[in-house]
Amino acid sequence: MNGALPASAHTLRAKALAARAVFRRELGIIGNNGFLILMVIIAPLLYPFLYNTVYLHKMERRASICVVDQDRTGASRQLIRDFDAHELMDVHEILPDVSVARDRLNALQTSAVIVIPEGFETDLKRGRQARIGVAISNLRFLPASDIGKAIGEVLSSRAGATIIAVLEKNGLSRDQALKQSQPLHLITQTLYNLSETYGDFIIAGLFMLILQQTLIMGLSGSMAMERENKTLGGLFGAAGNSAAAAIVGKGGFYIVLFAAHAAVYCSLYYRLYRIPLTGSVLALATLIIVHLMTVTVITLWIASFFRKKITAMSIMLFTSYPFFFMSGYSWPTYSLPLFLRLVAALFPSTPFFRGYTIVTQMGGGFDDILPQLTHLLILLFAGAVLLWVRLAALRSSVQITASHETY
Repeated sequence: MNGALPASAHTLRAKALAARAVFRRELGIIGNNGFLILMVIIAPLLYPFLYNTVYLHKMERRASICVVDQDRTGASRQLIRDFDAHELMDVHEILPDVSVARDRLNALQTSAVIVIPEGFETDLKRGRQARIGVAISNLRFLPASDIGKAIGEVLSSRAGATIIAVLEKNGLSRDQALKQSQPLHLITQTLYNLSETYGDFIIAGLFMLILQQTLIMGLSGSMAMERENKTLGGLFGAAGNSAAAAIVGKGGFYIVLFAAHAAVYCSLYYRLYRIPLTGSVLALATLIIVHLMTVTVITLWIASFFRKKITAMSIMLFTSYPFFFMSGYSWPTYSLPLFLRLVAALFPSTPFFRGYTIVTQMGGGFDDILPQLTHLLILLFAGAVLLWVRLAALRSSVQITASHETY
């Protein structure tokens, strides 16, 4: 028993040294390969600027709108001032004719057209329902939604003020008129995305999507090149003929590198784009590292079946949109067909993005993301087993070469 422990410790130390040799080998390979440098170093740092700068302002403010004032009364002018005072709208033009406003809308010179018909003030004074015409360009879906909401807010506020004024003229006090004008008082409380902007929601997700996909592309390219360039013998030679050391060394390099990228995202880029991080930083770090480990082993396993880098890259590139859309981040998974939900459960991005949302936007901690961490760990274990079996099979089919290659 006393002799077994040193032998076991010696074996463990030997595998650790072999894994370190594979790690250094991978560093040398990347240092001499422009494609891998671009994919795993430059792209993860550059892509957030290219993609997320589009959402830098997060929401559209002072969108141009046109008003057709056919009533030309004090009430219509007050309503126009209310529209212009809203932070999301800028009354760019007041037009006398609907056809001119339609031309502006069709030419994309305005985001919306509001028509105040003749008799608007008269209807208000007589207590009749006044009608307003609204046409919103829906070519840009997200700003159109914000503009529609803003117009609704202005009209609701103006309607309430008009009702109160009428009730006060009928002899009611201010408080009585206010209560009668709002028999049902709605209290709305926004949860999580307090700014109610698409930018705060999508930028955080794009960060992790960029991280995941550049890892997949770079790692699959590296693994496929081992077979294409017939250097698997060198890989196993550096690993001391150990599949486990090959996994730890080659995969560990990318895990360390992309964990560093993630740290830059969650510190520098989060501040740059003013993205709130409301949950546990330690829980988020754990979730990201487990996710990177899971993606790494699964990507290595899949890429090991390709003999050409271009084939591996083409197929793995296809995964970007399916992974993201089926993850439940942009579209709830319960809305997907059962078959797609079962398929999505096999993707590490599905539990990861759910846990990521819980931590970054809902203020969650370890207890809140335990199901997602468990899901990822199951996928990690399954992927590691499949990868070990696959590399063991590849090891037996290649000739082991010396590990003293210079890169």
